Amino acid sequence: MGKGAPPQMSTLDRLIVACLQTNGRASWSAISAVTGVSETTVARRVQQMTEGGIMRIVGILDSFRAGLGMPTLVRIGCAPGMVGSVSAAIAGRSDVRTVTMVTGVADCVAEFIVPDRAAMTRLLAQELPAVDGVRSTDSLVVLRTFRAGQLWEPHLLDRDSTTQLLPQPPPPFEDGSVVIAAELDEVDRVIASALAEDGRMPYRDLAGRAGISETTAARRVESLVSNGCLQFRTLVSPQLLGYGTEAMLWITVDARYLDRVGRRLVEEPSVKHLVAAAGSYHLAGRVALARHQDLYALLTERIGSLPGVRDIDVTFELQTLKRSWVLGADTVPASQPAEPRPGRGSQSGVLRR
Repeated sequence: MGKGAPPQMSTLDRLIVACLQTNGRASWSAISAVTGVSETTVARRVQQMTEGGIMRIVGILDSFRAGLGMPTLVRIGCAPGMVGSVSAAIAGRSDVRTVTMVTGVADCVAEFIVPDRAAMTRLLAQELPAVDGVRSTDSLVVLRTFRAGQLWEPHLLDRDSTTQLLPQPPPPFEDGSVVIAAELDEVDRVIASALAEDGRMPYRDLAGRAGISETTAARRVESLVSNGCLQFRTLVSPQLLGYGTEAMLWITVDARYLDRVGRRLVEEPSVKHLVAAAGSYHLAGRVALARHQDLYALLTERIGSLPGVRDIDVTFELQTLKRSWVLGADTVPASQPAEPRPGRGSQSGVLRR
């Protein structure tokens, strides 16, 4: 949250980020056509933002389709003064995808990918209670994802630009309808691991990692994407895009309205992530808003008034230590690159009206 207006990117950089949030592996030529600047300028700005720690593009496996396990949200209560150390300890675990320190009854929220029931038992009954400073846990097993975080973008592009960057929408991510779409072999796993480090890693480098030809590497990536196992996410702090307030929503809903409410909520531009879960809440989501005051209208006018919604708990996000398997992905650099002068064309036509 913080005081004052959050730092923001230049207009051009925000447009480039919006393009990459639409398609993390979009070509420089496609981004150039949308933004109206040269391919060289696009490549240079992406390199500067990446090397400056402003942005990172990663590949993420669908835990259901890839057979990794069940996404599970755990709300963790900590002993006084221990939230920082508890959050850091949990963020260091290899089975944790996201960790955020929050306000409210719970002090931090972690998203685990749990392979099976036995692992869930160990996690909740042994491993988490053994972490120094953990006082309580409340677990919610994800049943369906209405909107995955990597599909959220800052709504800067019009529909034509979005289609130009991504002609075919990606398959639903972790929607729960498919448990395992395809068995990943060792080559797939090596490629997925490499793309988790760098979502734009060239095919020649992927080929070198996996010991295969460049053509085979390209075909493997295309197959993983087309069957829904792999999607790409562009990680950047929402503060840099003008969203100064992030919050998590925990919603209880009458069962007969659950699907209807979930589908309605993902129509809200501010909703970054939304899942249906089994636990003390039926829906859990993340929202990003320009102003702290905007949350009130969202809760009272657009969510609380929906048929079937019984209660909403709100926890503000204080600090995200890990997002999409990446530690420190939301760090806001102290300074931003200066805004360059467009090389050709105009940017005005791509802004969403």
